[in-house]
Amino acid sequence: MIGAHTALGIDLGDDAIRLVVARSAGATIEIIHAARSVLAEGHTPSEVAEQLTGLLAQARVGRARVACGLPGSDCAVKIAVLPPAKPAELAQVVRFEAETQIPLPLGELVWGYTLAAAPDGRRHAVIVGVRQSTVDARLAVLQESGLTPDLVQPASLAVASTIPAQPVRQLLVIAGAKWTDLCLYHDERLLASRSVLAGRPEDAGWAARIARETRPWLAGDDRPETLVLCGNIPLHAAEELAESTALPHTDDLGWHAVSGQEKLLVQGDVPSAYAAALGLAAAALERRPALNLLPAQVTAARTQRRSPARTVAVLGLLALLLIPAVQMSGQALRKQQTALQDITRQVQETRRTRPQAVNPGMVTAGQVLDALDSPQSQPLELLREMSVALPAEVILSDCFYDRTKAVAVLKGRADSHATVARALSALADIALVERAMLDQATTMQRDGKAACVFQITCTLTASGDPTLSAGRQRNARNAGARAQ
Repeated sequence: MIGAHTALGIDLGDDAIRLVVARSAGATIEIIHAARSVLAEGHTPSEVAEQLTGLLAQARVGRARVACGLPGSDCAVKIAVLPPAKPAELAQVVRFEAETQIPLPLGELVWGYTLAAAPDGRRHAVIVGVRQSTVDARLAVLQESGLTPDLVQPASLAVASTIPAQPVRQLLVIAGAKWTDLCLYHDERLLASRSVLAGRPEDAGWAARIARETRPWLAGDDRPETLVLCGNIPLHAAEELAESTALPHTDDLGWHAVSGQEKLLVQGDVPSAYAAALGLAAAALERRPALNLLPAQVTAARTQRRSPARTVAVLGLLALLLIPAVQMSGQALRKQQTALQDITRQVQETRRTRPQAVNPGMVTAGQVLDALDSPQSQPLELLREMSVALPAEVILSDCFYDRTKAVAVLKGRADSHATVARALSALADIALVERAMLDQATTMQRDGKAACVFQITCTLTASGDPTLSAGRQRNARNAGARAQ
């Protein structure tokens, strides 16, 4: 039975399921078990779950951290070099980049990012987004097999973690049965990523299609110098691709740092075909993986299930610590109890006399609600309160309020995208705002300086818009006056 300090990496590809069980062995990773199950054409999720259950039975997986891969073709991978920003503002800046670069609303996605330092000292962000429905379907397959993952990552990024860092640019080609992922790396930084519907590597014309898709990268000044191949790529296809790209190729993904790699030699496979599963297992062994697309509700559910076990463990530890106290003489124990009671009384007295801190944000929200609840409330007052919350670097040029739809639209300009991100966050924190959305943000030159022109739409809470009730009250008074 595999112990709790092991990890299980599951690569659910479009042609096969590949599974690797690994554990840390000093500076290396030891492979305990590896297996593969070929998927039939047109397979269903239930068939995938059934075959995965069979692989798990062979591996006899017990307590282990589980990592699952997502197909690169289902993931939007975007790269952003971030402007200088304070750590507290960095998350807002990355969110703005995600909303700008990913064509789908973030509310429909599970997304995350990882940061690294660029050569010029600025922050380099890799942003990944995938549809919630895609993640849910993958989790349903695992659940049907009796698994709840600790980690979800794009398979292409998991493969990249197995590549030895090089001071030159490397073109990573991850071949599948239908899709091939292309990633451009320099040292440990991902510079670009895309997926190509190229078919099987053994098919005629596969190498030509891949070479054609990578032509823009090869024609640039920062062209890659090495071709790294991953997957079951026949030798003739590898040589044809190397000749078409004029790059030396290798399938060495750093297996020298892996012990037990002979267990990867499943009939009909090469070790590099297990790179995604191995990379996922290695990421699961990390205490804090760089990127995890596991939905928040799954993480919360796991925490709730673990809480009783942690409580029992804490109580057991307390019991062990109290054993010496129980063994003490009765007189010494009574002295300790008296001292503890005195300390408890002092703490309670301090809590009663200590003035409670007032949250400035709550005070501001309360003032806004009081002002807007008054009978004299007007839409202009609502827009004024929203403008007060904006950063000083923001200049509003136009405000629009639609009472029937409970929507407020703000147009203006700011000195940078980071300031727009701060404005978006400030508006979202207002009590009456249900959601603040950035419609557009365009950089332009104004008076010789760069400026960011933006439009933000704020959706107000349906029950909390005070101008609606104020309008109804005024209409009722007017109707009563006319009746008299």
